[in-house]
Amino acid sequence: MTVPVAVSPGDTVTLHCSYDLEGDPLYTVKWYKGRQEFFRYVPKELPHTRVFPLPGVNVDVSKSGANQVVLLDVQLELAGKYRCEVSADAPTFHTEVVVSHMHVAFLESLEPFTIAGCVPTLTGFGGRTAMLHLCCERAYELEFISGSSALGIRIQDRLLV
Repeated sequence: MTVPVAVSPGDTVTLHCSYDLEGDPLYTVKWYKGRQEFFRYVPKELPHTRVFPLPGVNVDVSKSGANQVVLLDVQLELAGKYRCEVSADAPTFHTEVVVSHMHVAFLESLEPFTIAGCVPTLTGFGGRTAMLHLCCERAYELEFISGSSALGIRIQDRLLV
């Protein structure tokens, strides 16, 4: 199952569910947000897809099916756990369930910049929390310095603010 870790409000999001039924025919694929089912794919029924009302969930039925569901105009309330439940048809009716979590937040990003072989990118969530993604070409000692409103990062005696 592939669910984006973090998306921004207003984004279109594709949730993927891969499975191997080992030769058994597919019976159904169900998608849940928390405990509530919001999308179902059943190849033996017409139409194959069915959407269940859930506040804030807007499914693009034309792009959703056996392996994915596409959510339009994602809003903050859609953050949470998503579950894909796949069931094989008779005779086994074997069912697999996979769960993943998605955050919805206002993401702001600074352009990456390079300092002595490192590429830090600072991303803020609506001005409240910051997430730092740091990719280094070689090993560095990192020291995180946090305060009430700022985060400092020291890389080999050089302070990044």
